[in-house]
Amino acid sequence: MEMAFRTARNGLFCAAELAHARPTWESWIVVAAKRRAVFTMYLFSSVYNADRLLPNFVADEMRGVYAPGNKALWEAEDRETWNREYDRHLLQWEDGMLEISELWRSAETGSAERRERLERWVQSADEFGMMLFAVCVHIHGC
Repeated sequence: MEMAFRTARNGLFCAAELAHARPTWESWIVVAAKRRAVFTMYLFSSVYNADRLLPNFVADEMRGVYAPGNKALWEAEDRETWNREYDRHLLQWEDGMLEISELWRSAETGSAERRERLERWVQSADEFGMMLFAVCVHIHGC
């Protein structure tokens, strides 16, 4: 988890994301890839723990980190397409980006608002996002 810590220490957000604005394409690629790398490290840790019959844990330090971005953003082949898709993405998430912790069981699990946000995210998630969703559902029962 040292690698995850070092990766996260340098930031898992763009300033523009926090302001609910469109970042540069390059900034988004770097920060979104860093989030995916950290999520992958946690997934490997969970698999390792399960294989050795060790307990898994909720990574509370990841609370507040955005869930993986949608498929259209990752598949954009040029800046113009990505800019257009990100503007759509901002409109779709006017109520705030989905956070990874929303995939974990909590007091809000099952509420109409949580269900709507999860359904909205699942509809645009890519394969990595769906894999992460499946693992979270299995481990945390969101």
